[in-house]
Amino acid sequence: MGPGRAAGKPGASSAARTVSSADLRERRPVESAVVRRLLAKLIATLAKLVTCPLSAFRGRDARVAARTYLADTLSVDTGRGRLSFHVGSRWDLRRSWRGPGSEPDTLEWIRAFPDGACLWDVGANVGVFSLYAALSGNVRVVAIEPAANTFSTLARNIDLNRMNDRVSAYCAAFSNKTGLDTLYMSGVESGGVWHGFGTETNQFGETISTAMRQGSIGFSIDDFVEIFSPPLPTHVKLDVDGIEPAILRGGRKVLSAPSVRSMIVEVEGNPESARVREIMALMAELGFAPRPKAAPDLRNIVFDRRPAPERQAQSLDEEAGA
Repeated sequence: MGPGRAAGKPGASSAARTVSSADLRERRPVESAVVRRLLAKLIATLAKLVTCPLSAFRGRDARVAARTYLADTLSVDTGRGRLSFHVGSRWDLRRSWRGPGSEPDTLEWIRAFPDGACLWDVGANVGVFSLYAALSGNVRVVAIEPAANTFSTLARNIDLNRMNDRVSAYCAAFSNKTGLDTLYMSGVESGGVWHGFGTETNQFGETISTAMRQGSIGFSIDDFVEIFSPPLPTHVKLDVDGIEPAILRGGRKVLSAPSVRSMIVEVEGNPESARVREIMALMAELGFAPRPKAAPDLRNIVFDRRPAPERQAQSLDEEAGA
């Protein structure tokens, strides 16, 4: 029976009508998802029917070719120029559709980069913020992404936007030490999130629902610089869904250099948790002070390099306390 009839029924309360309306609103996203899945299955079934007369190999080859043609390229206006993104999965679509505006604090932070800045985007995913930073033409980017499927899309997006001269991407992880380990992945699609390098625990202290395990190489930041001599960062974006403290511990030498002017770190979870307290203590040890959040619901904290006299004063205070 529709909501209109229920409203006219004697004894029906306004609370009952409100609940009915809310239920409808909650069901719409679910119903929409069901329709999308049914439509996708219909397209897949149609492709199989059309290719039935072909041999087994040629039929599969035709379906793979069709999937390639169906893969979309999305163009997004960022306000400082257009960016194009390869869309090979639903996660890719979500990332590129929302664009850099999905994190207004990160967007504002990048806009303030001076000419000649070098961004290290640690946990670059498909490259939304790496590409946005490189739009200025005078910013160099080193993008780090360990998930092979996501890295493939990241590399395609760099090439698609003709930014190979400004953005260098590497399929690797950062941690507190250099070595081989396992990347525990919550999903197999490109653009996915909530993966853990060397750990099955995410940033909320929860166990990752592992869908796939991928072998990966990891470096401490200090070792990475010593071994490969990459462009040194002036700005660092750190968003890896859990092992931020380990990465900071492995980059004490590089990240404490005065040339690193600012960092933006994703800090989620309980602010009183051991993980968050460790992030804040490590950032202070590296010589950074946090900016107040522009809004409490923002996930990231921007840290700026403290002036040298202030760092020296803190060091003296710590020695006196010891």
